[in-house]
Amino acid sequence: MKIPNIYEGKHYKKLILIPLALIFISLFFIKDIPRGVDLRGGSLINVVADLPQDQLAAKRIELESSLKEFSKDITVRVFENPTGRGFEIEVGANADIDAAGLQLSAFKEMDSRLQMESLTLDLMKSDKPDLAKIQSQTQTVKKLEADVLEKANQILLQLSSTKKAVDPAKALQLVESEYQNALTNGREELIATVKEIVPVKTYSSKEIGSSLSRFFLSKTAEIILVSLLIATIFVVILFRGVVASVAVLFGALADLIITAGAMGLLGIPLSLASLAALLMLIGFSIDTDMLLTIRALKRTEGNVKDRVYDAMKTAFVMNVSAITAFAVLFAISLQLQIDTYYQIGAVAMIGGLIDFIATWCGNAVLVLWYSEVKKN
Repeated sequence: MKIPNIYEGKHYKKLILIPLALIFISLFFIKDIPRGVDLRGGSLINVVADLPQDQLAAKRIELESSLKEFSKDITVRVFENPTGRGFEIEVGANADIDAAGLQLSAFKEMDSRLQMESLTLDLMKSDKPDLAKIQSQTQTVKKLEADVLEKANQILLQLSSTKKAVDPAKALQLVESEYQNALTNGREELIATVKEIVPVKTYSSKEIGSSLSRFFLSKTAEIILVSLLIATIFVVILFRGVVASVAVLFGALADLIITAGAMGLLGIPLSLASLAALLMLIGFSIDTDMLLTIRALKRTEGNVKDRVYDAMKTAFVMNVSAITAFAVLFAISLQLQIDTYYQIGAVAMIGGLIDFIATWCGNAVLVLWYSEVKKN
């Protein structure tokens, strides 16, 4: 059966309302995207438990309830694969330890300044003595030492430590030691609580500090913006036209926005894994958009609407192939309960479908409209 050319009618321009409506709806859900432990900070613990399958669901609920005392942000997932069955536990950062970690970063800068001022004072004493300058520098150092001790004790109090900083030169070492002890003790208490609820065979854990997670989050935005900027430069150089360039970039932005909205609606977390899928989606979107634009504007054989329609059939095969491949990955992730595969597979599948809609209901309309205006 031959599929009719959807661009032959008079009202093909109305197709662009579909991606525009999806973009508008998606804006309401983007704010609901959960962040993975990589981008919000906290602990990720994988526990292989010696439990029968019919007890996993009940124990998951019990774990979520019991672990709330450690953090309000608790997620417990059940997994079952050839290596065993158990739980993947995400624990958000402890509020007090998280605040202490942020203060520790500023405290390190304060300690560095004290070391520099102390070194300057020593040099002034070893050189030709200038009593007025030495006295002034001594007052500066004493003021910094007092500030360092005050800040150190504030952080120690935040960590609920019984120790007190009395030596400015050793204050940073003490604070860092107590911070690491707080992290270790929190993890050990968490594991002990898990062991009280389920029989643990083996477990593994990783921790992402608040400062590192904020660094990842800021870099995530930078990477996406730089990717779009590079794509913009390349498209402008290739087509040397504003409308054609806007059409290509419309597809990439629509893919990102609508896919992000779907992530918020479905609760797919933004993590380093799903970020990789989003970046891959930008490349895939630019690829299909370039296919459309080159076929429509660079070639001359036949009617422009027929060329766009032929390009759509080619892209349909590309999209179906990509969606099928990631659907297999998604199915494997559900079977083996591998969260990384789940995030990549889900985001790529959704993105592949959205890309087809955005390209052939949005970009194609813009390119055809531009072609008609240029012809007339």
